Amino acid sequence: MTTKKILLAIIISGLYFMLLFLNYHFFKLDFVLIGFFQELLTIPMLLLQFVLLFYAVKFAIRDKFSFKKSSVYLLLFLLIVIFLIGFFSISKT
Repeated sequence: MTTKKILLAIIISGLYFMLLFLNYHFFKLDFVLIGFFQELLTIPMLLLQFVLLFYAVKFAIRDKFSFKKSSVYLLLFLLIVIFLIGFFSISKT
């Protein structure tokens, strides 16, 4: 995996969880097809976060946590996305 692929996966999973949060709290769309895809994709997206975290840490260690390389920024961006997922899951309705 390259850093560009990891960044793309982080952005896609972050957007997915943002849309999931918005649908749950604001849009409240109750279509069968949307519910199907939510149930189908939520657990794989959560597992993808841990895989991406592993690769981001691996690249950051490889680059010796240098801020001149993009791997540290990938790690920081992923940690922010994971924090927001946790925040979204415990936010009150």
